[in-house]
Amino acid sequence: MEDVPQETLLLVFSFLQPTDSRRVSLTCKNWNEVWQDKTLWKHFHLKFLGGKPRPPLLPKAWQKSVRGFFASMKTIKEPKSRLKYAIEQGRSAIIDKILTDHPSLLYPLAFKNEGALAFVDTHPLVMVAKHKDNLNALKVVWEHLIKTSSSDEHLQIPTRHWYIKRTAAQIARKATRMCVKSIFESGSGEMLEFLLSVAPDVKSFVIQRAPKLFVKPGYPTMQVQYNPRFFEVLKSIGVMPTLENLYASLRDAPLAHWLLNEVDWKGQLAEVVEEVLRFKDQKVQRSVVKRILQAVDPTQKYTWNLWVRGYMWFREVDVKILKWLLKRGNITTIDAETVLYNSEISAGKTKLIRFLVENNFLEVNKIFSSGKTLLHFAVTNNQKELVKALMDLGADPTIQGKKSVISPLGIARQRGQHELVEILKAGGSKDGGKGKRKRNEEQGEEENQTAAEGEGKREEQEGTKKRKVAQSKKKEKPLSEEKQEEKKLEIQIGEQLKWICERDASAKLTLKEVFDAQEKKFTVFPLKVICRWWNLSSPSQKRIDLLRTVSVFLERRQAIVQAEL
Repeated sequence: MEDVPQETLLLVFSFLQPTDSRRVSLTCKNWNEVWQDKTLWKHFHLKFLGGKPRPPLLPKAWQKSVRGFFASMKTIKEPKSRLKYAIEQGRSAIIDKILTDHPSLLYPLAFKNEGALAFVDTHPLVMVAKHKDNLNALKVVWEHLIKTSSSDEHLQIPTRHWYIKRTAAQIARKATRMCVKSIFESGSGEMLEFLLSVAPDVKSFVIQRAPKLFVKPGYPTMQVQYNPRFFEVLKSIGVMPTLENLYASLRDAPLAHWLLNEVDWKGQLAEVVEEVLRFKDQKVQRSVVKRILQAVDPTQKYTWNLWVRGYMWFREVDVKILKWLLKRGNITTIDAETVLYNSEISAGKTKLIRFLVENNFLEVNKIFSSGKTLLHFAVTNNQKELVKALMDLGADPTIQGKKSVISPLGIARQRGQHELVEILKAGGSKDGGKGKRKRNEEQGEEENQTAAEGEGKREEQEGTKKRKVAQSKKKEKPLSEEKQEEKKLEIQIGEQLKWICERDASAKLTLKEVFDAQEKKFTVFPLKVICRWWNLSSPSQKRIDLLRTVSVFLERRQAIVQAEL
C-alpha cells in the first residue's frame, strides 16, 4: 500500500463518509497524512454540507467546519430540530437530505389566530428568510415545497376543535406570504428577487402590502439594515420608496443618499429637517444633514430657532451641524435655557460651551431663571473641567446670583471643594467673557493703529524666520538605516492588513490587537501586546525586531486566507 499514489488514496477516501474516514486514517501514518489533506475536506464540505466554512478563516477551516457540524448534529435527535440547526448554519445539502426524508416538516399544523391562518411550529421557509445570507437554503426549501404542494398527501384533517382542514397548496401559499414578511424584516434583496421570480402571487401581495411590510422605524426589537438592492427589486415591480423609508434609513449614509435621489422629499422640506434633527440615540451622518440643509432656502421663513432648540435638547450635539444650522438660519443668539438641558453640558463636557461662548452665541455670566450662572451649576456638580473652561472664557467666580444664590466661590468653600476653590481663585483669561467676534473686532482695531509702526518689524522677523529655517534644514540629519527600515515595515504591515481585510470579513475582530497598534503608530508597547497575545517570539524587545515579527506573522495569516479561498 505504500506504493499507491496519494491521488489514488484521495480518490478512495472521497467515497467514504466523513465520520468513517477518521477510523480509516488510523491505519498508518501515510493514510493519516492523506486524511489531513485540505482538498479531501473541501470535497466533504461541498458534498455533505454545501457552501463554505463560516468566518473567521482559520487553519484547517474546511475540516473543522465538517467535523464540528456533524459533532453538533449527533446531539440533536428530532428531525425538526435538526432542520432548524442546518438552516441556521446555512448547510443546503443537509437541508435537502432532511426534507427528502421528512417532507411533512414543510406542512406544520395550521390553526386560526384572530381570523388568520397560523402555524403551530415555524415554517422552514420562514426560518430561512430570517437569515439574510441564506439564499441557497431558500432555493432548496422552495424546490421541496413546490414538489410536494401539488399532491393531496399532506392534506390536514382536523384533530381538535381549533385545527382546520387545509390542503398542501393552501399551506404553501400561506407559508410563502409569511416568508415575504420575514424577508422584509431581514432586508435581503436577493431572497425577495428570487421569490418574485418563482412565485407569481408574491408580486401582487407585495404591491398591496408593501407599506405595512416594512418594519417601522424605532421598533424596539428590530433594527433592519436595508440596502439599495432591496429597493431596486421593489422598483422593478412598481413599488417606489417613500418618505417613511427615508426616515428609517437616515442612519445609513449610503442608503440615505440613494433614497434622497429617489424620493420626492423637497416638497415636505420642513418635515424632513425636523425628522433628521430628531434622532437622539444614533447620529445621522453629517453628509446627509448637510445635503438636506443645503436644500432649505434661507430667505424663506422657517422655524430655525425651534430647529436649533430641538437639536440641542437632551442630546449630544455635533458642533459642525450646529454651525450649519446657525449659519443657514442667520441666528445670532441661542435661548440660554436650552443650554442647561443639553446632555453634553450637563455631563460637564466643554467643547459645546466653548463654541457657544467664543462665537458670542451665549454670555458666559448669563444668570438663568433659576438665579444661577453656568459656573454655579458646574461648581455644584463638581465638574472640574467645565469650571476650568468657564474660567478661561471669563466667568466671574464672585458673581452673586438671584434669589439669594451666593457666588460660585462661596459654594465651593461651603462644600469643601478645595481644588475648585484654588481653580476659582487662580482665575482664567482676562477677556471678561467676551465672545470671539468682539475679541476679533478689538484685535482688528489695535492692529490697524499699529500697522504702520510694525511694518518694518514684520519684515525683520520674516528675514529672521527664513534664516532660522535655512539653518534648521542644514542641521537636519538623514534618517538612519534602522529608522528607514522601520518606516518600510510600518507601510508593509498596513498593506498586509488591507489585503487580509478585503478577503476575510472577520479580520478586524481576529486581528484587533494589530489594528490597535496601527492606530497608536506601532509604538513598542502595542507591539509587545501583539506578541504576547499571539505567542510570537521576537529576537529582542527593540521596535524594529517587533515590527519584523508582526510582519512575518501577517504573512502567515495571508497564506492561510489565500489557501482557504
